[in-house]
Amino acid sequence: MGNQCAQPIQKLTRCVSLTLGGILVLTGAVLADEGSYYGILRNRPTGITGTWIIGDRSFQADQRTRLDEEDGPLKVGVCAEVKYDDEDRHLEIERQPMSKCHP
Repeated sequence: MGNQCAQPIQKLTRCVSLTLGGILVLTGAVLADEGSYYGILRNRPTGITGTWIIGDRSFQADQRTRLDEEDGPLKVGVCAEVKYDDEDRHLEIERQPMSKCHP
């Protein structure tokens, strides 16, 4: 199989785009493996598992979800951070200072 980039100049732009696109996709995948989201806790289940509404997003927590209440209880009205991976499988829900939700 030959190098697809070793083509006439009119294909150079496409080749560069594909190469850069591949780099961006790979970089994006690495960076997106984990992320975090801050928002006001609007609603939560009685226990851990179930639907959590934080800011304008809803998150489905399961038995693998970890709560961090070191800075106080996760009750409606507080600022919360959700740390998640690229498929929104929640790793941790943590209370944060209000300044994180209202910078």
